[in-house]
Amino acid sequence: MLNNNYFILLVCGSFILMASCGSNSKTHTKLDKAEVAVKDVQDSKDIESKKDRSPGVFKNTEENMAYAAIDRVALFEGGEVGAQEFNDEVKKIAPMLRDVPPAKLKIIKTRVIDGLVAKRIVEILVEPTIKNVKEEDMAIEFQRFRDQVSQSHGGVEAFYEREKLTERDIKEDMRKGLALKALLAKDYDIIASPKEIEAFYIKNKARYDKQDEVKASHILFKASSDDEAQLSEAKKKATEVYKFALKRGADFGELAKKYSEGPSGPNGGDLGFFAKDWMVTEFGEAAFSTKKGGITEPVKTSFGYHIIKVFDKKKGGLIPLSEVSDHIAHLVEMKKMKEATSMLLRQERERRKVELLHENVIDNPDFSTPATEAESQKQRHR
Repeated sequence: MLNNNYFILLVCGSFILMASCGSNSKTHTKLDKAEVAVKDVQDSKDIESKKDRSPGVFKNTEENMAYAAIDRVALFEGGEVGAQEFNDEVKKIAPMLRDVPPAKLKIIKTRVIDGLVAKRIVEILVEPTIKNVKEEDMAIEFQRFRDQVSQSHGGVEAFYEREKLTERDIKEDMRKGLALKALLAKDYDIIASPKEIEAFYIKNKARYDKQDEVKASHILFKASSDDEAQLSEAKKKATEVYKFALKRGADFGELAKKYSEGPSGPNGGDLGFFAKDWMVTEFGEAAFSTKKGGITEPVKTSFGYHIIKVFDKKKGGLIPLSEVSDHIAHLVEMKKMKEATSMLLRQERERRKVELLHENVIDNPDFSTPATEAESQKQRHR
């Protein structure tokens, strides 16, 4: 889930649901066990009074949330993780929690808190130097991000839509990530050596045997696939703008900035290079059947209607090391950064005396998933 996005990926070395960020807090147990120990509560009457307030926490919630915080969920020297921050994160992952076995819900609860603690600590650490991040480094990193997302997440548009993120969200977190990289470089070896780059290439040659690719931009007119009125209106607008795009001297990028309803609009609709199967079927087929420099008629997909302009094409085959060395260096450095960040966080968590306040998180008594319902049926038939 990439609502745990670029910065969380750097901080935790994985998504919140997949890793514990190497925490060593006094209330945290190893997360590979079936259960998570809950912090001892000194005042049992106080915790009971908090539980009495639990119905109001979930009353006006649209999502079927597994749990919600009624007060801050973590405290440490120099900062804390508030209830709202925790609840916002739980709302984002609510669809994923519906498929989680009941026994693992407690584990995920602790991992969410751990991930937010890690994120907050690193934000505090990089805050003094974040203004020093260079715009040229941001541009390189953002283009790399776009290329990687296009290859592995079905295209930038699909990624933004699925993860409920915007380009601004990504860039804000990317800036923090670059500030973190500069911070780590002072005390840790995070630079990829030529030997490490070559070894990675040899071990992973299959991933550099590439398919044919095209470089294209598009203008999107959004419409729900099951709403005929929206589809009709989107097609009408797309047809009109398509005529503008065909005119002599028309600037496709400017048209995308003016008319596109997709996240890539501000960038002139640029999607970079992509293989046919990285995009939804209709989009991929239209782009690859169009000659270089050509513009498609409006193409209908599950996102609405697209006008696509193809700027370049390149054949597939094994890419030489010289062409991917920068990309490999980035991957190797990301791995080193995750390891270094894990060590840094362990030190910082201990120094800052992190305390996880599980008692401030209330389980939703009405939360149900296919897994919990199956467990209930099993209990009834015993």
